[in-house]
Amino acid sequence: MPKETPADKAVLAGRLDIIKQLVVEGKPQREIVRYCNEKYPDWSLSTRQLRNYVYAAKRLLAKSAPNIDIDAEFMLAKMRNDLLFNVSFEAKDTKTALSANVENIKLMRLNDPKFKKSWREKFEKAGINPDSAMDQFVSILKEEAAKAHANTE
Repeated sequence: MPKETPADKAVLAGRLDIIKQLVVEGKPQREIVRYCNEKYPDWSLSTRQLRNYVYAAKRLLAKSAPNIDIDAEFMLAKMRNDLLFNVSFEAKDTKTALSANVENIKLMRLNDPKFKKSWREKFEKAGINPDSAMDQFVSILKEEAAKAHANTE
């Protein structure tokens, strides 16, 4: 087998970059193979070779996972949801605002029973009745919603 040259490595890296992007976009393997055969006929690769490229691209993506800053990604996702909520709320698009809020709840795992227990305990340790605090919070939200609704009419 001939020795791989830097040019060969560069060609392979370029092809893998294209395939990695398709994998990230969630394309199934058969669609990636079809796309590459149609878009890049000059590659002259068999279906098996393209499948091997897809596997290699997935391995490269998995290798890069340890380099992800989870805290930074979490905050970016949270900020995007907050922005979407704020823009939607301002535009009176309650459906999208609610959807963004639901995504924030999922992202922060606020429905987790452990979380529900922990916030109650923290309130009680601080000498605050969690039920009355929640009632106050809900009444404030209702007032704000009523004001916002009144401003739309």
